[in-house]
Amino acid sequence: MPTKGTFILIEDDASYALEVEMNMFSLGYEMLMHFTSCEGNLAVITQAQPSLIVMDIEIEGSINGIECGKQLHHLGIPIVFLTSFPEERYYSQIGDIQNCAFLAKPIERFTLDSTIDLLFKNQQPHAIDQLQIKDGRQIFYRNVQDVLFIQAQDNYCKIQFKEASFLERKKMKDFEIRLQEHNNFLRVHRSYIINVLQINTLLFSDNRVVIGDNSIPISSASKVDIQRILKLGSK
Repeated sequence: MPTKGTFILIEDDASYALEVEMNMFSLGYEMLMHFTSCEGNLAVITQAQPSLIVMDIEIEGSINGIECGKQLHHLGIPIVFLTSFPEERYYSQIGDIQNCAFLAKPIERFTLDSTIDLLFKNQQPHAIDQLQIKDGRQIFYRNVQDVLFIQAQDNYCKIQFKEASFLERKKMKDFEIRLQEHNNFLRVHRSYIINVLQINTLLFSDNRVVIGDNSIPISSASKVDIQRILKLGSK
């Protein structure tokens, strides 16, 4: 079987480490190294430059898996975090770690394979062009410019892409701040932020625009800004 890539495993449970290694081998990945902790091994991991890091969160030493991931995130290597104790607090601790996923033990080979494929698919060279998405226990990144619109729904916001949508427990203001560096995103209604460059049809007489199959209400004040962004985008 041709090798899909390489990985480094950080897991202090010997029997589970063997299980992960066997699953990864069956999926076509070669293990470069196995460590039981991060302490003293960060330089070696950096030098090895694996395709992927598979790491337990609850590992030996004073540095847990998430802290280790934070020290390695600058490498841009996807990380699969494993845990026997999936807790909400872990999601808020990832900080600047890009393109990672959480899997609860025991993991199924199909789930592991799908998660790795998703991480590689969403791997992007520039974080500024990425939007962090939390989907269940997975956290991954999508290209900001692929967002069609964001819609407020009670205590959640729906992030709409062409092929899928995701619900995030965030406020619209959070997305406004995150997207302020991208001039083609505009708050056009109390419930909508749109990617103006994704508009299919302008229905200004009805105070609406169409994006994909979605008819979106807009304020009268936003019409001028939409026209301005469309003119800039066409240059």
